[in-house]
Order: sequence, then C-alpha cells, then structure tokens
Amino acid sequence: MKIYIRYLSFFCSAIFLSALILSGCRDKGNESSTVDEPTNQEGEIPTSSELVYPVVGTNQTKFFNASSVVSTLTEGDDFYGQNANYSGLKPSYTTNGDGTVTDNNTGLMWTQSLDLNEDGKIDYDDKLMLADALDFSETLTIGGYSDWRVPTTKELYSLIEFNGLDCSSYTGSDATTQTPFIDQNYFDFGYGDQNEGDRILDAQCGTQTYYTSVTMKNNKTIFGVNFADGRIKGYGYENKPFYFFFVRGNENYGKNQFVDNGDNTITDSATGLMWAKYDNAADPDCPCDAGMTWKDALAYANGSQLAGYDDWRLPDTKELNSLVDYERGPDATHSAAIDPLFECTSFVNELGETDWPYFWTSTTHEAYTGIGAAPSVQAGDHACYFSFGRALGYMDMQMITGWYDVHGAGSQKSDLKSGDPSEYPQGHGPQGDAVRIYNYVRLVRSVKASDASSAMPDTTATVDEDVWKFVIVNDTHIPSSLAFDTISNYIAQHEVIEAIVVAGDLTETGIKSDSMMMVRQLSKWSDAMDPFYDKGIKVLTVRGNHEADASDSEEAWNDFFSAEYAVPMDAGSSKNMNYSYSLNDALFIGLDEYASADKVDIQWLDSILSHNTKPHVFVYGHEAAFKIFHDDCLDDDTANRDAFWELLKKYDVKTYICGHDHFFDLAQVDDDIYQLCVGTGGGWIMDKYSDYNGENSDYSVKRLDHVASYGYVVVTISDSKVSYTWKGLDWTDGEITVTTKLLYSYEG
Repeated sequence: MKIYIRYLSFFCSAIFLSALILSGCRDKGNESSTVDEPTNQEGEIPTSSELVYPVVGTNQTKFFNASSVVSTLTEGDDFYGQNANYSGLKPSYTTNGDGTVTDNNTGLMWTQSLDLNEDGKIDYDDKLMLADALDFSETLTIGGYSDWRVPTTKELYSLIEFNGLDCSSYTGSDATTQTPFIDQNYFDFGYGDQNEGDRILDAQCGTQTYYTSVTMKNNKTIFGVNFADGRIKGYGYENKPFYFFFVRGNENYGKNQFVDNGDNTITDSATGLMWAKYDNAADPDCPCDAGMTWKDALAYANGSQLAGYDDWRLPDTKELNSLVDYERGPDATHSAAIDPLFECTSFVNELGETDWPYFWTSTTHEAYTGIGAAPSVQAGDHACYFSFGRALGYMDMQMITGWYDVHGAGSQKSDLKSGDPSEYPQGHGPQGDAVRIYNYVRLVRSVKASDASSAMPDTTATVDEDVWKFVIVNDTHIPSSLAFDTISNYIAQHEVIEAIVVAGDLTETGIKSDSMMMVRQLSKWSDAMDPFYDKGIKVLTVRGNHEADASDSEEAWNDFFSAEYAVPMDAGSSKNMNYSYSLNDALFIGLDEYASADKVDIQWLDSILSHNTKPHVFVYGHEAAFKIFHDDCLDDDTANRDAFWELLKKYDVKTYICGHDHFFDLAQVDDDIYQLCVGTGGGWIMDKYSDYNGENSDYSVKRLDHVASYGYVVVTISDSKVSYTWKGLDWTDGEITVTTKLLYSYEG
C-alpha cells in the first residue's frame, strides 16, 4: 500500500505532470511503420479508411499444425485457412515524438509507455488501481491533448499481435528472453516486477470494461489485456493494480453496426465483416452438432457455402473479439456475451449449469520453447478461443475449491487443438482452466462491394414527406437496464424513421441523486442513442420523474440537451421543458410535467395549439392522464388534467403519448382520444396494472390493448392518414423475436 500512496502523491504533482507532458516516453523519433499492405488469399488489399471499427490483423505469419510450426499451407492442405492464410490489415503505427503513438488503421492515439512515473524503468511502481487510473486520465495532458481515457477492452486489444510467445511456459527469471504480444518498436512494455513478488507474466494492462458478473466466487471484475502471455481475462479490481496505456480519439471504436441480411447472415458495417447468424451446432450442413477440434473447425469453415458464399473462414482472434458484447453474459442477461441478433447454442457446463461455449479462432497461441521452457511444452499445440459464456476453472485453494467462473464471459485464452478432455478433470494451469478441446465455430467472411447483401439500409435517405415515420419508446432507464441497448440497436437497423420520441425516465436517477449523477447517466443514454444522432434523426424527449427528482435537475437537463444533443424546437418553446417542433406535415409538442408537480402548462399549450397550421399533432409527456398503475399521474390535479384533455378535444388532437408505467397500454377516452402508454424501452417490465380506477371525472376510459414486454411503437404518416403499430421484442432464447400488431389508424 505504501507504493500507491507514494505514487499518488507523485502523479498529482505538477512536476510529474510537466515531465510527462514535455518528455512523454523514451524518444524513438518520429517513426512510422512500413505500409506494405499484404494481400490475402483472394488477392484483395484490406482497407480501413471507411470503417469506424477496422479490425487490425494479428501479425501472425507462421503456419502451424496440431502441435508445431510448419511450412506454408495452401488450399487443400490439412490446417489450411488458419490465421496466416488471411493476414488482414497490417498493423501500422506512427510515433509522434511526444510520448504518443498513432494507430494509422484505427485512428486511436495511445500513450507510448507504461513507465508512468518516468524513472526510466517499468516496474511495480508504475501500476495503478483502477480508480486511480480513471482519475489520472482526467488530468493527463500529453502530446497537446487532454481528452485521454482508460481504454475499453476492445480498444486495448486492437494493439495485440500474435507474433509474441506465451511466457507462461517459461520457468526462468530473465524477462529479456521473452517476446511480448505488442510491437516494441512503438510501445514501451514491461513484464511483471519480480523484485516485488510478481511473476514475469504479471503484466496485465487494465481497461474500463467491467464484467457483468463476478469472478473467483465474489470478485468485482474488469477485463484486462495481458501482452505478456497473450490473453484477455477478467480480474478482480478492488485489490489488484494494473499497468495502463491511455487512449484518445475514435470514440466509435468497438461499437458494432449489425444488420440482419435475412439469409442467416449478419453484416457488421462498422467492421466490414459478415458473420453466420448461427453457430456450427445449428448449421444443418455441419457434420458436428456440438464442438469440434481445431483442425475440423478449419475444414468446416473452408467448406461452408452459407448463403451462396464460398469464402467463409474461421475468424482470427481479433475478428472474433469484435463480436463479443461485454454488456451481456450468463448471470446478467441469461444469454451468451453476444448481440441477441445472433443465435448461440447453449450447453451444460462442468458445474451442471446452462452455459454458452468457447469458440475457436484461427490464431495459434504460440508458446515459448527456448531455454528455460517446461520440457513438455509444444510451440503450436494451443489455439486461441473466446468464451461467450462463463470461463470456468477448477480452483483448489483454502477459501475456494471447485469450479468457478474464473475469468468471465468475453475472456480470450487458449485450448489444446487435439486430445481427450477427460484427461483434464480439474482443468489445467494455476486457475484450473477448463480444457474442452471440442469448441464451437462462428463463420466469418469479409464483405465485398460485389456482395448482393453488402448494401446497408439507408436510414438517412430523404423520405417522401407524404409517407414518413417516427418511433415512440419511453422509460429507457439507463444505465440499470441493458435492454435499451438491444432495443435502440434493433430500431436503428430495421426502421427508416425521421424522429424518435423518448418521453421521460431516460435514466435511473431519482430523489437521492444529484445533477452530476444524472448527467453521467444521460451520457450513457446518449451513447445508446448515437445511431440516431449520427444519422440526423430528430430526438424528441422530455423529463420523467427520475430526472425531475434529481437535485438541480432543470439546469443540468438544459445544459446536457444542447450543442449536438439539442432538442429541436420552434420559436416560443421553453428550452427543452415545454416545446413544439414542426416536422414535415406534423407538429410535435413535448410537455414537461414537473415544473409544477404533475401538471400541464395549460396557457402555454393553448397558445401553441391555437397557432398551429399543421394537419397532424402529436402531444407527449411522461405521466398518464388517466391512471394505469402509478398513483402519481396527471389526475393528481383533476382540474388541470380535465382542462388539458378538453384542449386536446378542442384542437382535434387524436392521441396523447405517455410512459411512466413499464408496459404497453392503449385506451380510448370517451371514444374521442387515445391514451397511448409506451413505457417499454428498458425499465423493468411491470406485471400489475389497474382498470383506470383513478380520478376519472366524468370521462369514460376503455382499455383496447395491453402488453407486458419490451418494444416500441411506429407511427406512419401517409398524407391525411396516421397509423400506429406495436412492435414487441423478445430475446430470451438469444434471437430477437418480433411481434407486430397494427393498433389503430385515423384520418388527420
């Protein structure tokens, strides 16, 4: 602990920061890697200039059989189709001469050295606890930039290169004999500090990617990338320090843009990769309905004719990493760590639990076999896999014995390419990593311009104003809910819309929250909404009770919804609170119902409606006008509610849109106006609801429909006709199932 105290005082000092800014890392000059692009087996040169998430090649050029290095393999040979046959994007870096390195493929800029205290050596004193690293990144200025951050796992993994040698087979103590999995021509790397009790392989680099569960029985966990042994693992972060590289730029790196092509393939336009929707176990053309050896996995991939393509392959380890969804996992979402658009076969693991498998990559995890290596080690008998379920290990320690999730769903380790898994009843290695050998396969290929299904849906195309759509989805409850990420991703991929209405409870903040917490959660919400902001789709939102209950809510809300996140509005609006917005032949009116608790500003609304010239009007606020479940709704002040409802009647507004209650509910009031509750954007789904037994005055409220599931409503405007369609989403079995129902329509 004394080391952290000393280091914290060190990095907080102006002297240290000045030294870091001025000198950066060891000066290697203004170097750049060569840009001789290799061609793959099809003679095409991979490019990254138009991809937001280019996957850089692993730099593995050696060929392997089941155990050792072999000469070049060509089509028809056993073990053809491995990583060296498909080199991908050549790693390319530029040393900027100021302590930073630019990745010319990804657009990410990195700090160059792990030597954070600038004492000329990389050792235990350079390690930081995660919380300290997060604080440090906020104050770091280097290379003239101050927007540095702790990287995500996918960002950091972009630097890994599999021409390194796994040092875990080394029994000696001379780290200089080892070859790390990072390019030392550009990055200053150090192994574990043996003087402080580290092993050579204890060079884990931390990230800000949290595991959705715990490891080693009860450890809160982040994922780390270890360039010493070539792995991603989950590590308990509360008592463990890490080395850290810091990153800036390309904030879209690691964010997928999936499109279901409708032919059992899914294209990621962010990476330019096309994937099989299902794994080998669900493929009727695969000879194996479970796992298979590495050799058989290569052969299966090479021979696939899925969707009429003949260039499928086994993904390399960096390609497969792009498919991992680190916000999903067995314990958190009862699913594999993959987008629910994909099918993933479940199985029963070593604990007798339902789980999801390890998936082979084409990348061999080469072991060190030089002087000091364990005598039984073979250079090429392990290949890398990713765990899309729990990464189990058999632990035999004083406080923990038996099978546990030791490294987390989303970890990358390696397994024997062949053999008998029954020979390893308690796994292998210090954490008893489960040895399965028969692992699963997810096919990949590179999208080409000639592909019939390579074109992405153009959701930014100009839509005929006579026929256009918008979506309603409320109560997203970021960040407690992971559901909205799935919902927003699905909408972005499958709906051509011009606007999206999100009527309150965007976040999970509340009475005990302050404005800073609300802003942090709104930032996470905006990340999920980026597909809409990026395409110019209008985002129309109002406060819910979860935002209004936070201290200083109104000022913080207005500050956040400005600049690129500004809510579009017409003149006469009350900045993000009560506002109107004209779009095509419609007027949107957003109501803030919390400036005066549970009330509508009747005078303002009357003024807006009386001056309206648009044929279609859509009014939305957070609370129901007629109680469905929550007691706090607009009928808390029946006089105000009744005046509001009479205004809607007066100006022939057909529908009032709300949320607050976490289900879909459609009612008609006096056969005049629809109350449409769409609180299905991510908050916990409510099973209970009432028969409108609130303060209804003289109004008659009749339920037309009710659904307790996640989903959204699509509103289609076609000349004078307006129609409302419910789309319910369910992904409990891994694949999204959509229920579509036309609700009602009317002439405007």
